[in-house]
Amino acid sequence: MGVVTIVLKIRNAYNNQLESVSVPAKVDTGATMLELPESIVKEFGFPTIRKQSVKYANEKTELLDVVHVVIVEVCGRTGVFEAIS
Repeated sequence: MGVVTIVLKIRNAYNNQLESVSVPAKVDTGATMLELPESIVKEFGFPTIRKQSVKYANEKTELLDVVHVVIVEVCGRTGVFEAIS
């Protein structure tokens, strides 16, 4: 079982003035939400809508921001998602 990576195109649905950016992403088949680096969240100005408690594989828990209106394009398909930051 190896690590799978893919390139995602990310942009903000509320800010059409910013171009999309391509970011490499690690695919985690056990994940339930998208996670974005804080630098991308700040660059695109994604609005925070709530806090979310997350639990890692090592049983550690943490309270993180959830942002929304993240447009993700992968393999020619596009969707709007929330993401943990």
